[in-house]
Amino acid sequence: MSQKVHDGIIVDSSVYIEDDRKKDNPVTIRLIQYVAIVIAIWSSLSVLMDTLGTPANKIYINLAILVTAGITFGLCLYRSYHFVKLFFGVLFYGLFFISRIKRITNAFFIIENLVIDKIYAYYGYQLNYYNADYTRASEDITLLLILFLIPLTLLITVSMIKNRLIAISGLVQLLLIAVSFIFGIIPAERYLFAYIITTIYMIKSGDIGHSKDEQQRKLMKRISSRAAAYFSVMGIALFLLMKLIVTPQQYEKVEEIAEIKSEIQTTLSNLTFQDITQSFSDIKLPGHDTSVGGLDGGELGSTGRVEFHNIEQLRVTAPVSSITEGIYLKGYVGSVYTGDSWERHSKEDRQNYKELLNHYQNMGFEPINQVNGMIDELIEKEDIPESEFSLYNISRGKMYIDYQSANKKFLYAPYFTDYELIDGVSAVDDLYILPNKKNSNYEVEYYFNFSMNNIGLGNFLSYQGLLDSTVAEKSYRDYVYKTYTKLPEEGLERLKKDFTLTQEEASQRNTIELIAYVKAYLESNTQYSLSPGKLPKGEDFVEYFLYENHLGYCAHYASAAALMLRAMGVPTRYVEGYTFNSKDIIQDSALGGQSITVYDVGQASHFDVPQAQVAVKDYNAHAWVEVYIDYCGWLPVEFTPGSSMNNTVGMVEDMSEFSSIMAQKEEEAPDTTEVTPSPTPTVAAEKEEPTPAPQELTTQDKLKEQSSKASEKHNDVIFFLLLIILVFGAGILWLYMRIRKNRYARMNKSKNIRALYLFKDIEKLLLCYRNLPVSRASLEDCEEHIKDYYKFVNQEQFQICMDIARKARFGNRTISPSELSKVEELYRDIYVTVYSKLSSIKRLYLRILLEID
Repeated sequence: MSQKVHDGIIVDSSVYIEDDRKKDNPVTIRLIQYVAIVIAIWSSLSVLMDTLGTPANKIYINLAILVTAGITFGLCLYRSYHFVKLFFGVLFYGLFFISRIKRITNAFFIIENLVIDKIYAYYGYQLNYYNADYTRASEDITLLLILFLIPLTLLITVSMIKNRLIAISGLVQLLLIAVSFIFGIIPAERYLFAYIITTIYMIKSGDIGHSKDEQQRKLMKRISSRAAAYFSVMGIALFLLMKLIVTPQQYEKVEEIAEIKSEIQTTLSNLTFQDITQSFSDIKLPGHDTSVGGLDGGELGSTGRVEFHNIEQLRVTAPVSSITEGIYLKGYVGSVYTGDSWERHSKEDRQNYKELLNHYQNMGFEPINQVNGMIDELIEKEDIPESEFSLYNISRGKMYIDYQSANKKFLYAPYFTDYELIDGVSAVDDLYILPNKKNSNYEVEYYFNFSMNNIGLGNFLSYQGLLDSTVAEKSYRDYVYKTYTKLPEEGLERLKKDFTLTQEEASQRNTIELIAYVKAYLESNTQYSLSPGKLPKGEDFVEYFLYENHLGYCAHYASAAALMLRAMGVPTRYVEGYTFNSKDIIQDSALGGQSITVYDVGQASHFDVPQAQVAVKDYNAHAWVEVYIDYCGWLPVEFTPGSSMNNTVGMVEDMSEFSSIMAQKEEEAPDTTEVTPSPTPTVAAEKEEPTPAPQELTTQDKLKEQSSKASEKHNDVIFFLLLIILVFGAGILWLYMRIRKNRYARMNKSKNIRALYLFKDIEKLLLCYRNLPVSRASLEDCEEHIKDYYKFVNQEQFQICMDIARKARFGNRTISPSELSKVEELYRDIYVTVYSKLSSIKRLYLRILLEID
């Protein structure tokens, strides 16, 4: 097969190129190569040193790079005695290495300890340190790094001078750069940029073909080196241009970049050995569709049978009174249903949520802590009247959660946990909590044993009394109904038809009645099973469960109930985690007591109560539904038949009744939003103290500021879109010029040259269809192979055209128009056949390949 070149005509794999730049000095090219080698070694080694924080002498390291690069560069240019050079080099290197083995070993232990520090700092995993002598740390590490850079320099020099081992050299440099990312550190700009530029140079300078002619190889090397230098200069110019155009401030303003960086950081920091082993254990082999446990991060239908192996996931210590009523440990929450999974918010919903938070960030309203905020506001009221009945009764205590085998990626915590008191965690929108760094244990404070006398509270509370939280909650409530009642635009047609309510029907039935209806429907029409079978390809998870299979476990019931309620206009979302109650207690003595706080009629009392320890096993894994109760927040609702967690119904009913009371209070309350007094300048001037601006005016100013920021972000997005369009347009223009140049060249050449161009195209066609033998030099050398393996090629026609090719290539006379027509006919026949057999992507690639070269 002939090789691809940019200039000249291919004749029996020999490349004939006219050197139009004979004035180039080879010394200049060698100097560029040497500089590229030095920069490549310097950038790779500097990233490693900065990442680990090695106390090496950088002056000695840099001098060693210059000297080592110079020696290896000279040895590679000297073409004789390769074996002798290699033998004595390895010999001297080995002898020196052995003579300094103690210092090298000490330096290695010190670097190991630095790595252990980085692992602990970023991953939170502590390893044992090695015994090392730190009195000569700088000298020993410098020696070790110099010994390391010698083979590294040799590898990079060979790849740039001899054009060998390029892939291995690139991989080694990439691994050195990747070390920083593994430990969550972004390399310095100068190192990363130098690495990219030298890698481009190394790859491009190695593109010299495989010509056996020494003069042609030298010439191709010079051309490739010049091209590599040009590409590197273009890369530097583009980088500097982008740096001038896109400032760091503009870069940081691009919201998507910040989100991606945050997600990468979270993913890396939460990566555990368990995640890696679990990824292998989750691979479903043919005939094996079982899964251990029940937590799949929102994935649905991938397993046909769930198995439990009695493996302990968590060890929980909590007050016995809170365990008795049953506890949900909330982990993953899904918002968007896709047919076979529950995903987090869409991009639009995330943006809307962030705008909502920006508006109310100064009011202390946090949807992830919403119920706790309502409880805090309630128990902080001091003007509660005396009553013969308790208006509410709430307990607050602590829970200690120790991870055994559970995934540390998620924080599994009970409902009504005060997340503000937990360090090192962050909220994923309004969905769930993720640890910023993996921990093996957590201490959380939470409310439990929650009961309310709603009639008494309704007479006591006024809508104005809770106005601060209610204003923010109302905006969040609008977001909730817009986001969490959405169903997929396509699919679920039968579910939408069966469960969508009219406005009149929805107004006549409250949330509790709709929940009871869905429970009754599921209990009557489905059956609980841990072996429902795998979801058939192309089927919707929920509709297959409801209307065809009728068998499922908790994930089926939670998903179906969430979507059925959404169709009825009730905001819901899908939750995965663990559940347990008093049956799971393994130890309730010798643990000591715990002091809890009980809030009753505005009074806080402290009691010492017994604790219990619970072993949360894999069979405690569960999925359930969260329902949004207006004015209150998200509450768990159980839909799986036979579950021991149905005692949450009372709490949901209490909250729902409280919601109805608050809705009535809101209707009775005067509309304060219309009362917006305008500040009078004369009055403000007469008073000694300035009159504070009304709250509504401040809010308007905030909205204007938010609008201005949104406009700036919008302008940045437009700028990046224009930049992308500009780059894309430049690429299209370059492609068009290449195609036009190629067509013009073919149209204005002799018949012989045009015939040879056609044979080049035939080679490309055959190569796209099936590789030709790499040992063959040209199409003529593959005649027998083509006749044997390319049956669609007319052998008689092919043989005639091959004779024409030899005549065009070696003959002294020009071929006739009829002979050129025969070659064109062969090309068309092969093109039609090959094109019809290729995939869409290969067709596009073939058309571009034929046009530009």
